[in-house]
Amino acid sequence: MCIRDSAITHACWTDTDRSDIEVVSQSSANCAHIFVTEGLDRTEVDEASAGDIVWFSGPDEMTLGDTITDAGSESVPLPPLDIEEPTVSMFFLVNTGPFAGEEGNAVTLRQVRSRLERETRVDPALRMEDIGR
Repeated sequence: MCIRDSAITHACWTDTDRSDIEVVSQSSANCAHIFVTEGLDRTEVDEASAGDIVWFSGPDEMTLGDTITDAGSESVPLPPLDIEEPTVSMFFLVNTGPFAGEEGNAVTLRQVRSRLERETRVDPALRMEDIGR
């Protein structure tokens, strides 16, 4: 199977007993670089096969649990993964205490938001909500 020209399929459960899945969306994507793991090394290759441990770059919109297949393949998507909900809730507010700005580096709320948005793309257990305060 070659994943250079690939299809990304996003599926979800259609019932509560998790016996059937439904394809929500399907899109095509091009992989810029494909690497396979050989021992402790990564080697760039033109195609990957079933059973290979693959690293690739290129597709922008992917989520955890998406099935990636060859663009011409008629394969059935894999069932979605279950991930536990986050267990810690945090609020970030402006420091209005008497020692605000006395030591350390100032970090703006915009910088914190930008960093959290970047982290949510790679950490499936992290979720961010902007409540508009």
